[in-house]
Amino acid sequence: ATGIACNVGNMDELPDLVAKTVAQYGQLDILVNNAATSPVFGPVHETSPDAFDKIMNVNLKAPFELAKLCRPHLRKSANASVINISSIGGISPEHGLGIYSVSKAALISLTKVLAKEWGEAEIRVNAICPGLIETKFSEPLWNNEKIMSMVMKKLAIKRVGSAQEIGAMALFLASPAAAYVTGSVFTADGGFTI
Repeated sequence: ATGIACNVGNMDELPDLVAKTVAQYGQLDILVNNAATSPVFGPVHETSPDAFDKIMNVNLKAPFELAKLCRPHLRKSANASVINISSIGGISPEHGLGIYSVSKAALISLTKVLAKEWGEAEIRVNAICPGLIETKFSEPLWNNEKIMSMVMKKLAIKRVGSAQEIGAMALFLASPAAAYVTGSVFTADGGFTI
């Protein structure tokens, strides 16, 4: 593993990220678009244009631009895979996270469009929609007793998920075991959406 600093919200930094990755490893086989932001919590009508732009830049535009930048390298791979980390908010809007949910719904649509367009190049594109996962990003949710009591009522599996569980799904989608899987949207939410 090699750490390469990059603010994906700044489109000017993305070409350098791809170039340094290819220089380090000689090729590019898998792209996982995992970065996300949601600097606001509240109703959509209270979301400022700046917050809207920040959410869309990080959650949608960056995966779009990174996928385009990676495509020439992915075309050379025998097992090319793009994995977009969306959210169950992209399937069913989450209270207080309206624009975040919009960005993640758009990411699901982008996943399907790229899968359809890039299939001939044998580049698979799929999305994972996590539910509540114990990460720093979601800490304000899983660390709030009131929110957790409501969430637990809806969860079939009565616990918060782990990053390792989402990673395991990403490993499957990155592997040859998923060679015929593209344009698919996988929920990993402990049954929250059923």
